[in-house]
Amino acid sequence: LRHLAPRQGAAPAGLVLRGSGTGAGQRELEGIPNICRLLCFETADDRDLVGSIAFEIDDMTPEEISVALDRIRAGEGVLDAGYTLGHGKKSRIRYNVTVLSQPHLVEDVARLCLEETSTIGLRLEPLRRQILRRRAGRVQGLRSKTVDRPGGATTKIESDDLAGIATLAARRAAGGGTADG
Repeated sequence: LRHLAPRQGAAPAGLVLRGSGTGAGQRELEGIPNICRLLCFETADDRDLVGSIAFEIDDMTPEEISVALDRIRAGEGVLDAGYTLGHGKKSRIRYNVTVLSQPHLVEDVARLCLEETSTIGLRLEPLRRQILRRRAGRVQGLRSKTVDRPGGATTKIESDDLAGIATLAARRAAGGGTADG
């Protein structure tokens, strides 16, 4: 099999393995085993695919990063954008930026990332994701989101609705109810 240069690892991005089979032929091939393995893949549902764009920045101010990410988040096809902090060369603080996009718009979003930041390179890849079912509701007159988790449903008040409540204790008290449908 070395002759055929097989690769090991997960299924190619965007594909789901649906079956496999192995067989050995009767023909003698000098120096090459006569074995065949067939993998059958199907395309994953588009709703389960996102484009992922990752890059690092070590030469922008926090204010510049904030503006850039706000502009990127507002871009067509962007699902989410965020960063974590790390340490880069010369002990510089480094922003590790990840942007998720609709898969068919990943090239447009990548161009936006290059326009809005000082990065000189991007890593692009398709990713499969798993999304839990969620539904909107109201708790004590506040908007809420209920998520069906494997261990049971959880409900959380929308942050924007809590922002108008004066103190942390009051916000936590308001967020402690259950969904009323």
